[in-house]
Amino acid sequence: RAAGRTRAEADEIVHAAETFIELGVAMLLLEAVPNEVAQRVVAAATADPEHVVPVIGCGGGNACHGHVVVLHDLLGLSQWQPPFAPPQSALGQQLTQAAHRWAKQIRSGEYLRDDHPYHMEDGTLP
Repeated sequence: RAAGRTRAEADEIVHAAETFIELGVAMLLLEAVPNEVAQRVVAAATADPEHVVPVIGCGGGNACHGHVVVLHDLLGLSQWQPPFAPPQSALGQQLTQAAHRWAKQIRSGEYLRDDHPYHMEDGTLP
């Protein structure tokens, strides 16, 4: 669920990020936070030009340096779509349709009925 929607929650997230930065963290991941929180964390992560900490968002707003989302969500394979990961494709529908066509071919006996690629070399049974 989303975090950082109140001033107190936002301050807590920013304080935690600052603590991680002071301890030498290599990167930060912000998930499901308002962009205002991400902006504050990015400001803290880039305050020292000698030690910039990349901030990656997963629904963390466009202030983040980079973003990650679940591939299944991007490809439209999920039953539920997170609001920050709009599908870039409708592969779920295409895969469902392909599975139905495949099952129909198998049930009907059409699969490899007339176009099996392997044959006896001499045309006889062993």
